[in-house]
Amino acid sequence: ETVENRIRLKRVAEALNSLSEDRREALTLRLFAGLKNQEIAGLMDKSADAVAMLVHRGVQDLNARLGKDDQ
Repeated sequence: ETVENRIRLKRVAEALNSLSEDRREALTLRLFAGLKNQEIAGLMDKSADAVAMLVHRGVQDLNARLGKDDQ
């Protein structure tokens, strides 16, 4: 079980690192730092709507890279 978890974690980390810099940063701040889109927007000098789109597309990219279908 521990080995499986490490393999999954490595796959997620690799997929996350393969995202564009903006998507990776927005997604990391949202999921791991727990920041809201408005807070991320201030840090990234973008609008909250732009951050929402970066996060959304980042999740889609991760799902595609990890072989998950969102339908």
